[in-house]
Amino acid sequence: MRRKPTGRQGVLLFGGSAAVAAVAAAATAVTALIGFPVLADDGAPQAAPAEAPEAVAASWTQTLATTVLTNVLQDPLPGWKAEGGLQRAVVAPLPYSCPVQNSAASTSLARSYTVGGNRIRVTLQAYTAGLGAEALSQMHSGAAVCAGAEGAVAQSPIYGTAPGQDSMVASVSHGGQRTSVASFREGDVLVFTTGSNQQGLVDAAVQLDKSLSTKLQGICANTRSSVEDASRSVFSLAGYKPFTRKVTVSIPAVELPSTAPKASPSATASGTPSAKAEKAKPKAKALTPYPIPAPDLVDGPAEPMEEPGFPVWPLMPEPLDMPEAPKAPAAAAPTQKSFPVPAADTTGPGCGWAFTGQKAPGFDAGHSRDTEKKQSEQARRDLEAGAKDWQEDVLAYWKSYDSYKAAAEKYSKYADKVAETNRAWRVIAAEWDEYNAALDEYESDRAAREDFLDRRDAARAEYEKQVKICSLPVPSEAPVPQVPEKAPEPSPTPSSAPSPSAEPVPTADPAETRELKVRDGCPPEKPSILTEDVPEVPKAPEKPRDPRP
Repeated sequence: MRRKPTGRQGVLLFGGSAAVAAVAAAATAVTALIGFPVLADDGAPQAAPAEAPEAVAASWTQTLATTVLTNVLQDPLPGWKAEGGLQRAVVAPLPYSCPVQNSAASTSLARSYTVGGNRIRVTLQAYTAGLGAEALSQMHSGAAVCAGAEGAVAQSPIYGTAPGQDSMVASVSHGGQRTSVASFREGDVLVFTTGSNQQGLVDAAVQLDKSLSTKLQGICANTRSSVEDASRSVFSLAGYKPFTRKVTVSIPAVELPSTAPKASPSATASGTPSAKAEKAKPKAKALTPYPIPAPDLVDGPAEPMEEPGFPVWPLMPEPLDMPEAPKAPAAAAPTQKSFPVPAADTTGPGCGWAFTGQKAPGFDAGHSRDTEKKQSEQARRDLEAGAKDWQEDVLAYWKSYDSYKAAAEKYSKYADKVAETNRAWRVIAAEWDEYNAALDEYESDRAAREDFLDRRDAARAEYEKQVKICSLPVPSEAPVPQVPEKAPEPSPTPSSAPSPSAEPVPTADPAETRELKVRDGCPPEKPSILTEDVPEVPKAPEKPRDPRP
């Protein structure tokens, strides 16, 4: 619902040819009143009018955008204390103060407030229809460049409870000072809150968004506009794309094609039987109208086992390629086709044309009707041709599916034969696995028996050798002769008489001291292996029978 303009008069924004004409008329009237002659187109003075002209004062009505932005800033929120008056024609705060391409704010107002002990500055800008999203996107992407070489910018989206659309919070360091800026938009209205307390700015932006959203209701056409919507404006940076509406052309539902074969002629063109009777051709078989799409008839590829190294039976069948189901056409022929045609963009993108007093782009209704008629006729022809092609595709699909069905039946038999052969081979393989296990056990037992015999023979030979050695006599060791000790001779004295000489002590006969000796380790101990039972001779396993006939 469009809001009626306010009756506020004054020196405001001018736009369009109407404003220029009004200014020209007023200037002409004033010139005549003060006595200057009014020049004609050729530069010659015009004749003074017979009667004095009536003075006309030009008046302009404030735009909806200016009214809304003014009301938001002049009506502080609870707990907001205004500082100073309303400022007009302001630029966005750093780092968003650089001009954007192809556009400029239609209305730009600012005011300072104290909120919760923090001083913040609020800047509101209104752009023409659809360009608000495009402008804010340029500001966000160019923030680092706009801050300059001496500035540093850190940007991030506002998480949690965020205001409006495309909200962002930035921290800016420039010239030794550090500030924060929260930014968002509602349609084509851009909002900036600037200060030192970043979280306070975000909270203030959320509160401000509630007030702005309320005042934009019924005035801004689409507060959730996107960058893509800007192309409906001739000033869009992305290029102008005229507004269109979708037109849909429909045809009746297309039936499935007939499956009956076409009858061949039975007479000549003259209607009389031919002189030479032709051999009757077999009657063509009618196609089966399978469902679209028809089911796959092959579960999966057959997996024949590799031929083993032992004889098997039956033989594996010759390999057969698995058939592929034909690609099915659409289940039904398309019966609708839509296309865009030029349309009158009476409302406009974003907050709309009326929001900033912008004139809607021109629209040629006659050209639009002609375009719609031509495209509708072409769309109908395309749908009818598509219906015919679809019926032909369906017939071709049914025919291909017939061939696929026959190939699938053949392949299914092949797969069954492969599965049967695999089962037979697995039985044979199990027999050979059992035989090989028994053969391994036989070889192990045989090797163990041979090892036992070898160890027993070696033990017997060693035992017999020791017995033989122990049977030989062992001589005693030769005795060591013993020399008798002499008694010490007393020293002679002058008064003593000579003593008689001592008699020799008799020694034992060496032959009488010989003793018989026994060899160490004799008699030898008999090894226990010589008394153990010899392992039985293992029985060799029997090979599986040859299954081949």
